[in-house]
Amino acid sequence: MKKILVLGSGFVAKPLITYLVGLKKYKVMVTGITLAEAKMATGLRAFTEALRLDVNDDRELGQLIKNADIVVSLLPYAFHARIARACIAHRKSMVTTSYAKSEIFTLDKEARSNNVLILKEMGLDPGLDHISAMKLIDAIKTGGGDIVSMRSYCGGFPAPEANDNPLHYKFSWSPKGVLLAIKGAARYYEDEKIIKVKGDEIDQSATRIRINEFNFEAYPNRDSLPYLHSYGIQNARTLVRYTLRYPGWTALFAAVHKMGLLDEEPVDFTEGTSYHAFVQKAGKACLNPPFEHKAVNSIEHDEIVKKMQWLDLFNTEKIVKEKSPVSPIDFLTNRMLEKMQYAVGERDMIVLYHDFVVKFPDRKERITSQLINYGDQSGHSAMSSSVAAPAVAAVNLILQGKIKLKGVQIPVNPEIYNPVMNELAKMGVSFEEKRSMLPD
Repeated sequence: MKKILVLGSGFVAKPLITYLVGLKKYKVMVTGITLAEAKMATGLRAFTEALRLDVNDDRELGQLIKNADIVVSLLPYAFHARIARACIAHRKSMVTTSYAKSEIFTLDKEARSNNVLILKEMGLDPGLDHISAMKLIDAIKTGGGDIVSMRSYCGGFPAPEANDNPLHYKFSWSPKGVLLAIKGAARYYEDEKIIKVKGDEIDQSATRIRINEFNFEAYPNRDSLPYLHSYGIQNARTLVRYTLRYPGWTALFAAVHKMGLLDEEPVDFTEGTSYHAFVQKAGKACLNPPFEHKAVNSIEHDEIVKKMQWLDLFNTEKIVKEKSPVSPIDFLTNRMLEKMQYAVGERDMIVLYHDFVVKFPDRKERITSQLINYGDQSGHSAMSSSVAAPAVAAVNLILQGKIKLKGVQIPVNPEIYNPVMNELAKMGVSFEEKRSMLPD
């Protein structure tokens, strides 16, 4: 029985393990910071083994990789270059769900020479967005179409019945990851021009979109430009990859960013400091009392202030629980975690939506493709299941010898995305496609 080493036992691990165990042909070894954490993820089911691992222990990590047939890393991307080097050294392929950073591509030649596949971006976004987009791009090109524009949208939300807080959001993945992602700058390609967006100006590039019965706000997601080449659509006039949220999200976080509450530099404070006092000490703007009034004047949006009040950022009674020093972003992460967790039985929802304008020899069309999934009754969130599914499909195909590519890859090669999409269809992942004529 082949062995799959799963590094990490966080939110994606449970559905991933469930999928793999359901195949009944692999042993799934799962690591956690503690043995108890790993056992919780495996549920002590058949075909699983729970292990404690200090991922910084190169000897222990190397031994586990050596004893496995393939490695799945669900750890933060900062660990992935080290893990990839260990996988290459032991000639074991690796699958991850996170973005491929430039550092990982320096390992491409070494991976190829050692007959190893390092497959990155095999989650939801990134991952399923690439796979579904490439299938549609292939079909368009086969039909003689030239892509004029591509806009791709993805986001996770509370399901309508659980959408009950002023921010219209709850955490189905790493809270700090959400804040770091919105903090970063973005680039995209619009009407043959490169547009750059600063993190504290993200609201200025936000746009509204209606998908089915839902009204969303979309803002540029990181750097879209490399995907002009990756997707093979260098002649397109427009390419933007968006993150979806409910309206008001970007205005709030542009303000939060300007106030310094996404800063990562630790701030010293005295014992007994209130939330309000910490925000005043850590913040770069709106520092003079009355705090609410200054915030309204400087940010010019009452709704933003109401959301900050709901997060207790103006609360003069609550005492900061963290020990000094703490960074503003960690302080804000913890405030949001207190208020924005899913209750037992609440469902989440993910939306993935592609919007193409295509020129054919005899016509012009708009082609859309969408996937809307909800959390299930087993307790797996839509977000975690949708991130896990592409990784599971890839692992299964690699172990069966049906994906033979080597080196550092993302799923924009037909040798990857075609069989993975077929596997996902068996798992119930399907897209609804619509076409409409446009004036030439």
